[in-house]
Amino acid sequence: MSTPTTLRTMRAPAQLRHGASSLLAVSRNSTSPLSTLPWALGLQLRRAHTSVSRDRKSALKDDADSTDVEMYSRVLNPPASTRPAPLNLPRRDPEASTFSHLLATGKAYISFYKTGLKAVFTNRRLLRETLAAKPEEDRQRPSVWTPTVVPASYTRADWLLLWRVRHDMVRVPLFGLVLLVCGEFTPLVVFLIDGVVPYTCRLPRQIAPA
Repeated sequence: MSTPTTLRTMRAPAQLRHGASSLLAVSRNSTSPLSTLPWALGLQLRRAHTSVSRDRKSALKDDADSTDVEMYSRVLNPPASTRPAPLNLPRRDPEASTFSHLLATGKAYISFYKTGLKAVFTNRRLLRETLAAKPEEDRQRPSVWTPTVVPASYTRADWLLLWRVRHDMVRVPLFGLVLLVCGEFTPLVVFLIDGVVPYTCRLPRQIAPA
């Protein structure tokens, strides 16, 4: 008569159970590259994610700071067109004659002055657009006789734009005549008639004393 099969008799022998436990322990405590690969990859991924998050936060902060600086700059400073353009003079070529160098230098000054005169009219257009965006009670240009009365809706940039346009528009006719008559020799004359030069046409040497 056969002995009935039970769960107790179906268990693996003690040697096999001991061997399986040993293999499990070895697999858990093993320091082989294959066993540590998933853990190392996970650590690298976490570090990469942390680095990306940190860089993203830093970039967002830099963008916010840049936006704030740009906003404050628009409120405090008038447009760049109200200032003189860069004066790019040609370098002296050792093989070129003195006359050709002076002629090229004169043309560079003429280009500088033309750019400055164009900027005056650009600034006048910007002033009109700025005034059109103001409340109705502030659209009328402030009087020249009360320069200390600043409308409430005006920023520092608006106020400087207004007065620089007024300053330059008065000087454009006479300075344009000087430029037409003197041509390339205008830089030699402007220091004698500094008061008629628009701000956008002033040379670096004229701005420094002011």
